[in-house]
Amino acid sequence: KERIMKIIIALCLTLFVAYTLAQTPQKPLWPNFFSATILHHDSRDRHRSYFRWFYDASQNKDRWDGIVHWQGEPYFANLYFDHAAHHEYNVFYQNDYVVCYRLPLNRTIPRPDFNNVHFIGKGLIDEQPVYHWTGRDAARRVNYQVWDRQSNRRDMVRIDVDHEREHRAETFTFHEWDLARQDPSLFNVPAEILRQCTNRLDGELVRF
Repeated sequence: KERIMKIIIALCLTLFVAYTLAQTPQKPLWPNFFSATILHHDSRDRHRSYFRWFYDASQNKDRWDGIVHWQGEPYFANLYFDHAAHHEYNVFYQNDYVVCYRLPLNRTIPRPDFNNVHFIGKGLIDEQPVYHWTGRDAARRVNYQVWDRQSNRRDMVRIDVDHEREHRAETFTFHEWDLARQDPSLFNVPAEILRQCTNRLDGELVRF
């Protein structure tokens, strides 16, 4: 009887594990290329910002387009990031005025790693069914939450990041996904603007 009981317990455990694995979706994956509209909120700021993000890891480049506040005034900005060449271009537009700056770039292309996230359930964001994940980067003291769509494409819907060291939090909400390789010309500053670019050695001028 004892042997039969052990077999039954082992069978139950196997069925429980199999059921649990069947209920847990595959972990989200960060795409190699895309463009998307991002709603960004930083706890340091009162306002939220929108920008369009063009991203292509195969080219090691990305670009942000949106409204920024620079020199105390609103400007439309194109921010070009060339991670292979380690520089970025900030181009600001206001009415008929355009100005460009070239700055050093000391970070790699953003590429979130979701290998260590844990599935904690399902939910709705803007009436979209989503999966909910949590994770932590202990070395950087960063906690994060990830929501991706419950569909075959598994588009990213939202990422929340809690920076413990900096006592701040960020939220990135993704809209209007276009999962496609990006045209290389998107990452080139127009030649007539490039000729007027000023080199600067200090850090970032603006952020969204």
